[in-house]
Parts: sequence; C-alpha cells; structure tokens
Amino acid sequence: MFSFLKNVISSFWSENDADLSLDEAYNILNSAEDKEDVELPNEISHSDDIQDDYACYHKTGTVTAANDGSYTIDDTYEFKSQLENLGVGMQVSFTVYTTNGEVKVSDVAIKDDWNCSMYNVRSSWTSRTLICKVSKREGRQLIATPGDISIDLNSITSEFIPIVGDWIELQAKVELDQNITDLFGKVLEIERICALRPRVLEGCVKEWCNETKTGVIDRVVYFNGDTLTSGYVPVVGDKVIIEAIESDQGRYTCRALKVIPEKQVDKQLTLTSDISCKFEDNKEGIYISDNIFLNAVKLGRWITVNLESNRCKIDRAKNVNKGSFLLANSKFKLKRSELVRGQYLTVPPRFISARLPDYPVPQKLYNIFVQHADEKNDAQLKEDICKAKPCLSMSLSFNIYEDYFHTLLHLDEIQHLIALKNYEQDRVLFIRNAEYLMVEIENLSEKRPSLIAGDRIIAKDSYNQDAIEYEGIIHRIGAKHIYVKFAQEFHDSYNGEDMSIMVVTSRSPFRRMHQAVGLAIRNLGSSFLFPTKVVQQKPQVNFVYDQYYDHLHFEIDDDCESSILEINKKPTRTEKALAALKKHAMEQQKNVNNDNENSPTGFSEAEHVKSQLLLDPPKDNNNKSKKHSKVEFPNRTQTPLKLEWYNRKLNYYQKEAVRNILLGEARPLPYLIFGPPGTGKTITLVETILQILRLIPHSRLLVATPSNSAADLIALRLIDSGVLKPGDIIRLVAYRCVVEDKLSVKLIPYCATADIAREGTNLQGFNVNSNGLTLGCNSSVIGRHRITVGTCVSLGILYNMGFSKGHFTHIIVDEAGQATEPEIAIPFALLDVLAGQIILAGDPQQLGPVVISKLSAAYGLEETYLDRMLSRFPYVRDSQGFPDTGGYDPRLVTRLIYNYRSLPNVLKLSSDLFYDGQLVATISPIKSKEANLLNSVKEILPCQNNNSIPPSVVFHGVIGENYQTPDCPSWFNPNEASQIFYYVNELYRLGLKHTDIGIISPYIKQVRQIRSLLIEAEFELPKVGTVEEFQGQEFNVILLSTVRSSENFRNYDLKYKLGFISNPRRVNVAITRAQALMIIVGNPYLLCQDPHWRSVIKYCVDNGAYCGCDLTYSS
Repeated sequence: MFSFLKNVISSFWSENDADLSLDEAYNILNSAEDKEDVELPNEISHSDDIQDDYACYHKTGTVTAANDGSYTIDDTYEFKSQLENLGVGMQVSFTVYTTNGEVKVSDVAIKDDWNCSMYNVRSSWTSRTLICKVSKREGRQLIATPGDISIDLNSITSEFIPIVGDWIELQAKVELDQNITDLFGKVLEIERICALRPRVLEGCVKEWCNETKTGVIDRVVYFNGDTLTSGYVPVVGDKVIIEAIESDQGRYTCRALKVIPEKQVDKQLTLTSDISCKFEDNKEGIYISDNIFLNAVKLGRWITVNLESNRCKIDRAKNVNKGSFLLANSKFKLKRSELVRGQYLTVPPRFISARLPDYPVPQKLYNIFVQHADEKNDAQLKEDICKAKPCLSMSLSFNIYEDYFHTLLHLDEIQHLIALKNYEQDRVLFIRNAEYLMVEIENLSEKRPSLIAGDRIIAKDSYNQDAIEYEGIIHRIGAKHIYVKFAQEFHDSYNGEDMSIMVVTSRSPFRRMHQAVGLAIRNLGSSFLFPTKVVQQKPQVNFVYDQYYDHLHFEIDDDCESSILEINKKPTRTEKALAALKKHAMEQQKNVNNDNENSPTGFSEAEHVKSQLLLDPPKDNNNKSKKHSKVEFPNRTQTPLKLEWYNRKLNYYQKEAVRNILLGEARPLPYLIFGPPGTGKTITLVETILQILRLIPHSRLLVATPSNSAADLIALRLIDSGVLKPGDIIRLVAYRCVVEDKLSVKLIPYCATADIAREGTNLQGFNVNSNGLTLGCNSSVIGRHRITVGTCVSLGILYNMGFSKGHFTHIIVDEAGQATEPEIAIPFALLDVLAGQIILAGDPQQLGPVVISKLSAAYGLEETYLDRMLSRFPYVRDSQGFPDTGGYDPRLVTRLIYNYRSLPNVLKLSSDLFYDGQLVATISPIKSKEANLLNSVKEILPCQNNNSIPPSVVFHGVIGENYQTPDCPSWFNPNEASQIFYYVNELYRLGLKHTDIGIISPYIKQVRQIRSLLIEAEFELPKVGTVEEFQGQEFNVILLSTVRSSENFRNYDLKYKLGFISNPRRVNVAITRAQALMIIVGNPYLLCQDPHWRSVIKYCVDNGAYCGCDLTYSS
C-alpha cells in the first residue's frame, strides 16, 4: 500500500509528466482507499492491537455470491440475510466488526446513494445489557422495543420461548455513538436473551378456558396450554406451583413458564433455598467471621484476605483416603474368616487394557442411611444428605454435573445394598441337582433387585460365627430356585447342614456409569450436555431425493377418515391437509375419461388418479412442509447420491426424520425422535441406520438400548431388512445371556461376547460354541463391524477394551426414555463431538427407568436425558415458531403422530392428555378387525348417546374397600376383583380368547387376587400383571383395576409413589395398552381428586361411557 501511495505522490511531483487534473487526482486517491479496504480483513484478524477486537467499520461493497440465504460481499465477508431482492452484483452497505478474533457482518442494507457520508467510517463497539419488551413475533423472529430490535431465535442463546408481551433482558454487542448521551448506538449482535425477574411461586387457578387453553392464577399470572405438564388439565381451584416471569398480558403482569399441580412438584422448582447458610456454618476447625466491615470500599481497590486453619496437622491424613468404604470391590474385612472362592462363569483376565476405577460408596453417606434406618419420616434424612452433598439442593448445571450424578448413583447403590438384605436367610438347606446346589427363595421373580447369573452367594455355618465362608456363583435362575456352584470341596463335603447365606451382586454397572459421567464432562462438554442454541452446520451428506408428501390418506378407508374427523370434532392441521388431498383427488377423478380403462397403459381409473396425485400434489399454502422437490448441494464437488427408501411404507414424518438426520444441520447436538407406542420409532431407526451405512461409507455405528429385549428387537429388524451382508452387524451380549439361554435362535449367529484381556495375553483366543455363538472376542474383532448392537451397560466393556472417543461415528439409542442419564452416558462418551452424531428415539411420556432409591429418584435420577432435552431451549416446543412440525425444530426433533395400533376413540384419550392432541389413528373404527371385535362385545358396554359405534373406553364405578394382609404390604380390593372377573367371564362368553385380554393393576396383591379367582374358575389365564409388566405390550382388550378406594390412604400413596395417583406416566402406560377396548374399574370419587384421572373420568362421562355407581360430576 505504501508503495502505491508513493507512486501517487510521485505522480504529483514528477517533472517529466504532465500535470494531473483535479478529477484524475481524486480518482487515484479513491483507488488507494479501495486497496486499503481490501486489506482490512487481514489487518483485523491479525492485528496485535487489542483495540481492533472492539472496532467496527461502516463499509460498502458488492454481493459476489448468494446461496439459499447466505451471501458473500467482495468475496470476503460472509453473512446470512432475509432481505428481499438481494442478489449477486448489488451494491450494499454493511457494518463489519470483530469479536474473539472472528470477523462478523451486520446491518446489511441495499446501498443508498443519497446518504454516502456514513460509509467507510470507523467506530467501536461494547457489550451491553438491554431491557426490552417483545412487541411482535412472526415465526422465530421477534421485534423488541424500544428500538425495534430484531431477534432471530435460531441464532441466539436462550433458556425459554418468548411471546408478545414478555419483558426480556438482552445481552448484546452495540456500537458506541458519541452523538448520543449514553453512547448507545446500533445493535450489532444479540448474544443471549433471559427472562426478566424469573421466580417460583405457589398459587391457585382462578380461571381456565378449555377452548382457548388459557387461564389465570391468583388474578395476576397468565398461562396457556403450552406451560402445562403433560396430562394435566387445570380446574378452577387447583393448587399449583409455577415458574413466572414479568410479562404484560392484558391486565396481567406476569406469565407462567411452567405450571405443575401441587402434588407433583418438579424437584427443580424450589420455593426456598437456604443452601448458602450451610456454607456459613463453622466446621472442621474453619471459623467464619461474622459481619466483616471494610472501610472505604471502592471499585478497583485491592483487598487482602488472610485465611487461618487451626486444624491439627495429623488430622489432614483423613482426607487422603475418604475413610473406609462400603463393600469396595466386595472385599471382606481381615477379621473375617477365610473365604473359599467359587466356580466362576468365566476365568477373570489377569491383564486388562483399561481397568475401571472402583468408585466406592463413601462411608459418610452410608452412615447417614444407617442413622435414619428406623425413622419413618424422610425429611431429616433428606436434610442430612443435602448437608453432606449440597449439590442435591441445586439445579443441575455443568459445574456440578459430576458430583451430582456420582452422588445419585451412590444413593441408588446404597438402597440396592439394603434391598439385598431381603435375600439373607438363616438355616438354609441346599438341594443337590447334578453339578449344582440349589437354594429355594420364595417370590423370587417378584423380589427387587433381581438376581442374575454371575451374582454371588456367601454361605457359612449358621451355628459357628468363625466358620469358613464359601463363595458360590449363581449359574442359573429358575422360577423359585437359584443354581449355585461353590468350590468343589464344598460340594463334596456338604451333608445337609444348616447354612446362613447372603447375596453380593456385581458393582460393574454402577462403576461403568460413574466412569461415563466423568467422560461425558471431558468428551462432550457443556454445549452438548446443556445446549442453549443451535449452530447450524453444513449438511454431512451430499444427496438428492425425490418429492414426497403426506399421502397416508390413500391407505385409510373413506369411512375411517370421516369417522376420525367426527371423533376429533375439530380437524387438525394434518386432517386439513388430508381433506385438501381428497378434494384434489375428486376433481381429478371427474376429469378422467371412462375410456382410460382400455388405454394402452392398462391403468385403471383409480390408479390414474393416484398416479396424478403422486406426480402433481395439490398446491396448499398451509402444507408447505409436506412437499419436497429435489434438493442438491451445488457447493459439493462429488456427485450427489440418490436417497432411495429401503422401506417404502414409511409415512411422511418418518421420512422427514431420516432426511433431517442425514443432513445433520444441528450436529453435534443429538437428534430426537419421539412418539407414543405404535408410531414406528424403531422402524424409523432401522431405516436411518441403513441409510447412514449406504450414504456415509466411512461410518461405524454403535446402537444401544436400555434392555436386552429392545436390543434383540432392533438387531432382528436390521437382519430382516435383507440389506446387511454377513459381518456387517454384531450383537454384543453379556456372558450371562449365554448361560441363561435367552438368545433368539435367529440372532445367535450374529452374537458374541467380549474378552477384556489385553490383546496377546489370552492365548486361548475366541471360540465358537455348539450353538454357533462366538465367545471371548477381543478388540481386533469387537467394534470393527459397521454396526455394533448392545445394551447401554454392556457396551461399557468397550472402555475396558481400550476403545477411545471417535471410534464410532454415530451413536444411536432406542428406548432412550427408559435409561437414566448416567446409563445413556456410557455410549454417549464414545462420541467425538467434532465429527460424530447422536440419534435418540423414545417416548418421554411412558414409564421411565427403574430407580430403586426413592431418594435418588426424588432428586433427579429418574429424569432421563430425553426428558431434560425436551424441556430446555432449543428443544422445547414452540408452536408459534414451528407450526408445520408440531412446534418442534425439525433440525433437532421429529415427533411421530401416526398410530397403527388403536382405534380412534382409544387413541384420542391419551392424545389429548399427553400428546397435545396431535395423534392420528390409521385404523378404521368401522372396517377393521379391531372394530369388528368391539362390535362383538357391544352388549356388555354402556350405550353411547346417539352413536351406533360402541365406546372404546369405559369407566365402571365401584365403591369398594381396599385391604392389606399381615404378610404383604401391597393392597387388594375384592369388590374390584369380582367386577374384573365378571368382565372376563362375559368376554369369554362372547368368543374372545385369553390372548385377546390383558388385566392391569398397580398392586401385586390385587394381581394375585384376580389371578387366583380365574384359576379357581378354571379359566384360561390371560396375562395379569402390574403396569411395569405391560410396558411395550398391547392387547385387544385391557381391563384395569385401580384398587384404591379409601381417602385415608391417598396422601400415603402420593408420598410413597404408589398406585396410579402419584405418577401420570403410569396412567399413560395403562391407557395406551388397548387396541380396541379398555374398561377401567375404580372409585370415581377418589380418583377425581387426581387431575389426570379427573380428565379420564370426564372423557367417559362426556361420551356416555360411564356405568356403575351413581356419579355427580360437575365440569
């Protein structure tokens, strides 16, 4: 540049050249300025002057590239804009500034020649907090006043979804303007928005309109249907806990972000917080001075604080090893007698690539449990636990993530150890059975925690405390007996002596979860575990695909569609689209010539209409998201692949999920697929896996599930697809699955167990047993297949084998709603967030993971990662921002809405309560096997008002009595059991089989009562069980006994989470098991006091499907 200026100057002073005119001189100087502007980005990016990081420039330039909302100015400055008529070659004005070394562009406008004085000017910017009010919203765009500030929710960080009227706090970068008193110039960038004055309050519902889904709490706080917890329908007078923010909503000054019934308060909505005072207490020689007074405190002044500890130096040693630990590695104290080891399922390896840390239970926590063992009130226990672990009183955040989940896992393990005492017995006789010694345990299948092969039995002489202890390994588990192998010397010497036994289970699952929690912090980071915004990425796959749209209408009978519309009363967005398709089809049909049947193509009239629709779908402005033309990626050099569906029966939303996953525009944030049972989540995952394998050749997939049954199901679906070649997939199983013989014959050739021995130290190598199962595979075999399938816990063995993050490119988790967050972190932690992708599928409204410790469940271990993501920005539902996708950002979430299992009337109840009324039934209420079955039992059902279709959901009111027996804490209700027996008898009389019927009760004692009645009557026994036993299953007819009939025990159930009262998810599971008919038997007066059951009973009353005791129900 300096050489260029030198030439300019020399041109003025050269004696040999002719004098320049004034215009020529100005042209030369303007060219020099342009040269300086071109060099500006490099100067900004690499300048050592710290002021450059706060500099901004008003500039002009030419748009040189444009691609789908992304533009480039002067081949240098990239930006995104929604300006209309902006194209290549246009002159624009803009502001360019730097932040953290990154050049950013804002305030782009088409150049105005009348105001050129503002161009090419340098100024500065600063960070500032602005208090604004949302005055307008269109989709994801907000306008905030004062200043008419435009905010794009897709590009900022937020913790909630604002609406018009909300007061918000903006963290922004603003230009400094010296012409304004407070120097507040143009807003360059909005970084974050926060709600103003968020707080948690108690209140009472004063108004609620079911039509508009709006209400008022305490005459001050406005709320709408989006703020309600799933399944809750408010009624005037309900006591609620709310999270409120400042907002102008007509005559109301606050708005609720979350509304929870008082009896189901979320752990994170804490009314009071006294955690700070606990840090002010004097403890362990540290004394906190009171009322420290500092003179003349000024900004910038340095203050020296002296800390003095009077703790004895000898006492420091106790923090080196945190005291003794409970059953660390299941080792026994030295004062115990000698322990003789048993016969293990496999020989433990001597050398392991990566050993699991112990993560022992701290003695301090265990002592607190022992101290409160005899107390019935948990309040003091919770208080002492929170004092020992203050993180439990805080909302979950990245800073306390590790400590929080380590503590919850320790609490769960302590309860696990306490529960194992139920297996302890004195004076036990072993029964010889071939190579085993058997032990009889009553109610073995009902005891929790369940025993599995590989667990250990410690046996010793009942009458000699110093006798030798023998370790026995459980090899098999029967209905009432466990099959144990001790050391051979014990088998030879045992002669029927009385023995005392205790059970010791493996700690490996807990240790793997502890390790995964730590790895999640290091490998995933805060932006993954606690996302607050979406940083859009370029598509990960270059592909094209043919047009598709929601043509499910063609698979539904005309009578079915009209009946569904009649049942749902108000057509939904999807139904309107179907109606538009039908109208278009009728118009096309009128134009079809009858001679087409004899045309050379051989198409029938119906085929012609359908083909025309598929080629030329109707133009519907309200259904833009339903139609997709071919999409290409011109910026990619390689030839795009064609997306061809392996399963051509996928519906529109399933295809959308697969397409969005392949694009991966929100990577590394996980993609969520959720929906109720029967909507095809697993089928969608199978298609996704197959498409990733085909379109991303370098991919290696890890497929995880919480249970073996779910892992087997998805593995079998992948094998049955016929796409995979031998060696593409491996089903990783634990050795106990082999011993217990629980593997499907079809799956055995694809199964293998892992050997964690360091490679080269196990000379035997892997072998194949007689069934074709591969045993003992090392790291050279396991993990090298394109697809590895296993349970979350069993996949933790990959850490022991030395696999590091990034080995698998895609982590896929099915049934994610049934896994705790530490459990799901085991496969997660193997992800490289810079290059990988995670996909989750599940239903957050069904029963979650089984957590033994009520304390751990209360503090958040029961809340799954799927739950947590769907309740926070940017995953949270935004019906105004994403009206075409059910309120969810399609880059992050797909909700499946088409149900293929249940009649519309059965589906509507759960749809309205738990799924925002979005579910669509595909089964005809008139022409289907389910409808025929319902009609066959019509005579035993109450008649609906002016409707020929029998009711699919019936409530039979029974005022009974609930009882307990001395030997069992569970409850039973003889009156309800008799009514259930009556319905079973009638259903059998009308031709139904036992395989058509399922009977559910929340109490095991009622299950036994009903089962015994049916056995005494010599009926074929249908499936009778608790709600947990029915999750994932469906029957044509479901009979449901709620049992509880006494007001005195309602609060007891709420406190200890018993029955249906305390858990809306248990209600949801129960009412979604039926395909054709559900009959609920219970006390309506008691159940109406629960908000969810109140809605169920009202649904039956409104549809004329209530019978039994008299009921006066006021809506």
